[in-house]
Amino acid sequence: MIDDSDRTWKKHWSALGDLERGGQADVKRVVRSDGTDDTVCFLKILLHQNDPERRRRMYREVAAYRTLEHPRIPKLVHSNTDKFKDSSFKLNVVTEYIPGMTLSQFIAQNGVLDVESCMVMMIGMLEVVQYCHDQEWIHRDIKPDNIVLRKDSPIDPVLVDFGLSFNRAEEDESKTPSLDELGNRFLRLPELSLGSPMKRDPRSDVTFCAGVLLFGLTGITPSILLDENRRLPHQRPTAMQILGAKFAPRPLQRLLTIFDCAFDIDLACRWQSAAELQSAIGRLNQADQTPEDEIAFLRREVDEYRASSVAMSSEENSNILQHAVDELMRVTVELRSRLGPLLVISQTNFQLDPFKARAATSLSVQRTGQSVHDWVRFTFEIVGSEVVVDAQSDGRAEPIHRTSVHQPEYGPSFKLAAETALLRQLQRELAQHRDRFAG
Repeated sequence: MIDDSDRTWKKHWSALGDLERGGQADVKRVVRSDGTDDTVCFLKILLHQNDPERRRRMYREVAAYRTLEHPRIPKLVHSNTDKFKDSSFKLNVVTEYIPGMTLSQFIAQNGVLDVESCMVMMIGMLEVVQYCHDQEWIHRDIKPDNIVLRKDSPIDPVLVDFGLSFNRAEEDESKTPSLDELGNRFLRLPELSLGSPMKRDPRSDVTFCAGVLLFGLTGITPSILLDENRRLPHQRPTAMQILGAKFAPRPLQRLLTIFDCAFDIDLACRWQSAAELQSAIGRLNQADQTPEDEIAFLRREVDEYRASSVAMSSEENSNILQHAVDELMRVTVELRSRLGPLLVISQTNFQLDPFKARAATSLSVQRTGQSVHDWVRFTFEIVGSEVVVDAQSDGRAEPIHRTSVHQPEYGPSFKLAAETALLRQLQRELAQHRDRFAG
């Protein structure tokens, strides 16, 4: 039998006043209308009651509150979201009321956080995020608007609004279609974009937390991982200026390294868990040590780095790129043996950057004893699951080969393309020589 008293919130609760309206719901401070309890609670009323997807989201949010028990997550008091499939029920949820401003409101009113408060806040945030992940819940909407500072204290953050959350134990009924974009305008992540299959990865929450850290220290919204100049959020001039003024050189370098990893475009190269990022933040302001202690500490850091996903990924990239360059050099050796003693092949400007997954070198075929006037610039770049090889010469660049990262093939087609690029360069060299001689 349906309990009609649950069709609207007004049967159980009396409003004490409206709070700031969100994009998805009206929110109010309320107490029980029957007078049995004067505890102030937080009421959230779904705005778009006729939208099935938003009704499902509120149902998921309540499931998260019901499942998760942590001092930095509001306690569930009451809800009617189990009737989310019945449109006659006006969905609402009542949770513990957390008095205080959101992080966005606090910084707008008081300015950015001091370093110590910001670090303490982030340790607390990462603790609750790791707890959620351990319980197989992913928040997917971590941003300053969804962090309430209890009693306006930056060192006492509470994570709210689980409307976009996902539980790994859920079935497809609660799945957000892969064509939808998730996340928020605070920081748009590529893995949450339209059509991405990676919308249920807990590492996205960790990246959001890094964005909150940057916001807490600088007041700057990161927005996107790479700007028009391919700068990460912390590398942009205003952020660098603010951070440089807040930190001594050594902690600043550690912090920038933390952000380098946190904002990498590749999920596999970012911090792999909230606990991992929390540990890095904890080491940020370590006191200076004796030379012996420092050497031991540095060795531990080296060992940690060697075991980290970033190091393993960069080592793998280095091996893949070096193999591709070696194959090019094998082609040049064979070509040199066929050209005879009157012609030589020169190489210069070799570069290999495993972090950017890119290598390059310049080659030239010329007459023995003559200076080089023309080069062919070969670049090797890991793009997704492939290695792409380009040849740039005479002001033009064109792809000449692409092969699988995992099963690379540098057979006859690669050899022919590389030789063709070099012989075209030789042809231009010889033509210029004839023109000079004729003149």
